[in-house]
Amino acid sequence: MDQIQRYQQLNENATTPDQYTVFFLGRHGEGYHNVIIEKHRQDWDDGWSKLNGNGVMTWGPDAELTLKGEGQADEVHAAWQEELQFGLPLPDKLYCSPLTRAIRTNQRTFSGLLPAGSKRTS
Repeated sequence: MDQIQRYQQLNENATTPDQYTVFFLGRHGEGYHNVIIEKHRQDWDDGWSKLNGNGVMTWGPDAELTLKGEGQADEVHAAWQEELQFGLPLPDKLYCSPLTRAIRTNQRTFSGLLPAGSKRTS
């Protein structure tokens, strides 16, 4: 019996209103703001964080994913595909920040994995 089956069994056999819930937590892929923070770590709070860009790159107020960030989301997607083959259930609900980088990460992570017409993201 795997861990998911244990939680399901606990819920089925519960004699009280207690319920066990499994949360799968993720973080957005690398955004352009992460690149600038890494490059200008010492000066981020004093100035760079108050700017939306530098003429070459835009990181605010709502940073997009970098190519690396898109690749990170694609890697998580591949991990979900693999784990689904072993019986890992898809989440019943997906909660996502309204920031573009979080939405894009969520979309890339679960693209093609959810049933057609599924509305799980809140």
